[in-house]
Amino acid sequence: MKTYGIKGMTCEGCVGAVTKALQAVLGDVEFEVSLAENCVKVKGEHDPERVREAVEGAGFEFGGEGGLETPGGVSYGKRLETFST
Repeated sequence: MKTYGIKGMTCEGCVGAVTKALQAVLGDVEFEVSLAENCVKVKGEHDPERVREAVEGAGFEFGGEGGLETPGGVSYGKRLETFST
């Protein structure tokens, strides 16, 4: 299984857009798009370049293999600080 980061997903609608784009290029290859981890996990044979093209075609930034350290590439401390009152 390979994990690829996706930057910019903020809601389930984003997950749906990425899922639809990946279904078109991966066909029967099993994959899972995770909003919580901002990534897609792909099982089986696939072309990483096609995954990148699908993610970018859906309007998101491809973070490369390995996923992202934190959702959205933002540290949790900064995110909490931004939303505190």
